[in-house]
Amino acid sequence: MHEPLHKILLIEPEARVVEMMIEALTREFAAQITCLSHGAEALDVELLEPHDLVVATMDPPDLEGAELAEHLASISRRPVIVTARDLNVEETLRLLRAGVREVLLKPFPIAGLVETARRALEAHRLQREHARRHRQLRELTRRFVRERRQLNEKVELVCRDLVGAHRRLVQRVLRLEDRAETLA
Repeated sequence: MHEPLHKILLIEPEARVVEMMIEALTREFAAQITCLSHGAEALDVELLEPHDLVVATMDPPDLEGAELAEHLASISRRPVIVTARDLNVEETLRLLRAGVREVLLKPFPIAGLVETARRALEAHRLQREHARRHRQLRELTRRFVRERRQLNEKVELVCRDLVGAHRRLVQRVLRLEDRAETLA
């Protein structure tokens, strides 16, 4: 059996909602899903084993939802989707500023969650790809600069050798001219 394509952390205390989410996300993404009902557990789990996507409710029983979402967004840099029953504009802005990718209001269509998860995972994949290419470019640039320095050092040595050879040649020519004058 092969590895699941994605690892998703699901934080939701309502069993019925959890079942629907698991079914839809597993079917759509062939994902390994870790389900938790408590926010404090989620922080520990995410620190020990980061997931590709976090779907967290704003209603966990043991931790303020916004605080949980902020912590999750700050520790893993993975996309975080928040679900909530009631959310005012101020709370929504606070979540988005903290790094939450999207906020879904309950009840939401499962298809909406799946599409939001798809966009979040794709954006995260593109960010990772961009970061990988940036690292490659930085390494190529370092190598280019290092090789250019080495080449400059070699050119400088060759130039010194040429200047030295030219001086010796000029001195020899002058000595030969002096001898020729003395013989003449």
